[in-house]
Amino acid sequence: METIEKGDNNLDVLRLMIINHFTISELKDLCFTLGINYESLPGENTINDKARELITFSRRHGRLDDLVESLSEYRPRVTWSSFDSPNQPTSQIELDTLSPNVTNHDYKPKLEKTIKWRLLILCIVLLPACGWLGRSQLLSQCLPDFRNCGDFQRLLWFGVNLADADLREADLGSAVLIYANLQNADLSGAELHHANLRHANLQNADLSGAILDSADLRYADLRGANLTNARLDWIDLRQAVIDDTTFIDDKTRLAWEIVNYGTEQNLSFVDLSLLHLHGAQLHNANLSGANLGASELNEADLTGANLSGAFLGNTSFRNADLRGTDFTDADFGTELSGRPLLEGALIDALFDSTTIWPSDINPLLSGAVQD
Repeated sequence: METIEKGDNNLDVLRLMIINHFTISELKDLCFTLGINYESLPGENTINDKARELITFSRRHGRLDDLVESLSEYRPRVTWSSFDSPNQPTSQIELDTLSPNVTNHDYKPKLEKTIKWRLLILCIVLLPACGWLGRSQLLSQCLPDFRNCGDFQRLLWFGVNLADADLREADLGSAVLIYANLQNADLSGAELHHANLRHANLQNADLSGAILDSADLRYADLRGANLTNARLDWIDLRQAVIDDTTFIDDKTRLAWEIVNYGTEQNLSFVDLSLLHLHGAQLHNANLSGANLGASELNEADLTGANLSGAFLGNTSFRNADLRGTDFTDADFGTELSGRPLLEGALIDALFDSTTIWPSDINPLLSGAVQD
C-alpha cells in the first residue's frame, strides 16, 4: 500500500484546526480533561501559541493519541481521522484515505485519474519547493476531474487558484482554503462544513445548496456569490464582504450585520437561532422573546441588553460581558436534565449585581465571574 509520511507539516494542519475550532477557554477545558497544566505551556496566552505548545507537549510525551481523541470528543463533527495513531515514530497517512472513489461510469479513464491524483498529492505534500504558483496551476487542472469522485477533506490549500473550477458536490469538509481564489467557481451542493475560507475570494461563486455549517468565512469576499438554499448554521462572517449582489437569506445577512456593525434595530422575538455571533456588539439591545437557541455569543457585549423571555437553549455565552443584562423569564432549555445551562456556556462570562437571572440559574456554579 502506498503511503505518505506524516511529519511536522501534518501537525501544523492539526494546529490550524485547533485554532479554527477552539477558543482559549475551551482549550483550557481540553487541557484540564487531559490532565495537562495549561498555564505551564510556554508562549503567550493566545490560541495560536497554546495550540502549538499543546501539540508539542503531547508529541514529546507520547500523548498525541490522547489529544486527538479528546479533540474528537469536544468537536465530534470535525474530521480528525487523518491524525489517527500519530505517536508512531514514522507515522503515515494512507493514500487510500485521500484517493478518489472512481466509478465505472466516469468519463475519464481510471488510470489517467489515478496518475493525476498522485500528482495532486505530490503537489500538495511532497513538493513544497515548487512554489504556490506551480501548485495552484496543477490543482486547477486536476480538481475539475475529481468532483464527485473523491475526498478532499483536511487538505491544506493555502492560496490555491481555483477560479472557474467545477467543484459541484465536492467534499471539502474541514479543508483549509485560506486566501483561495474561488472566483466564479461552481460549488453548488458542495460539502464545506468546518472549512476554513478566511480571506477567500468567492466573488460570483455558486454556493447554492452548499453545506457551510461552522465554516470560517472571516474576511472572505462574497460579492455576487449565490448562497441560495445553502446551509449556513454557525457560519463565521466577521469582516466578510457582502453587498446587495450577494444572494443570502435574510437571517444570515442580519447575523453578518450584527457581528460587523452591531445593530440598533429592535430584535424582539426575532429568530437568531443557530448563528455565530461571536464578539457581537449588542449593548442595550432589545432581544426580549428572541430565539437564540444554540447560537454562539462568546465574547459578545450584552451589557444592558434585554433578553427577558428569550429562548436560550444550548446558547453559549463564554467570556461574554453580561453586566446589567436582563434574563427575566428567559428559557435556558431543559435538554440537560437537572442542569439549567449548556455545560460550560457561562465559563468566564462577566456579570454584576445589576444582572437579572432566572431563579433557577446560579451563574457562579456555571463558571461565570462576578464583577
